[in-house]
Amino acid sequence: MLNNKLNALVQHRAALSSRKQLLAMMITTVDKTIAKIKGEIMLSDNELYDSFPADAKKYRKEALEKYGEKTVRRSEDTLRKLSKEMQDLIARHYELIRIFWGTSGNEDSQTSAYAGLRQLYVDDKGFMSKDDKPRPHVAVILRDAMKPFSENPR
Repeated sequence: MLNNKLNALVQHRAALSSRKQLLAMMITTVDKTIAKIKGEIMLSDNELYDSFPADAKKYRKEALEKYGEKTVRRSEDTLRKLSKEMQDLIARHYELIRIFWGTSGNEDSQTSAYAGLRQLYVDDKGFMSKDDKPRPHVAVILRDAMKPFSENPR
């Protein structure tokens, strides 16, 4: 019995450690995207793919061979624009949450409350699944996208 619990904990820790590494890469990519949106940096093609699994770069190479530089470049440019659109959507989310809370227009931007909400999305299992299927990446992406607004709303 004790051995089963120990094995389960060791496996759980390994899975969490792997997830931690992926999340760290995703956070770095989101931070770079934010800096890009602010005009502070320009993401390179490699940085654009940093938070994707290692084989994503293999898929990029395959796409280049199959569809050509022009098509891949157009897709990557669209992905970069989506980062800006994602922040615009999060700005709208922030506004709607403030309306829902009844605090829209108040001087208090409620950054700590919004930060708590963004963390709730990954801490509460109800937000980590859809149709009874685990989808933790969706909650993680939303949480990470909400970070700028939980620190300094527009």
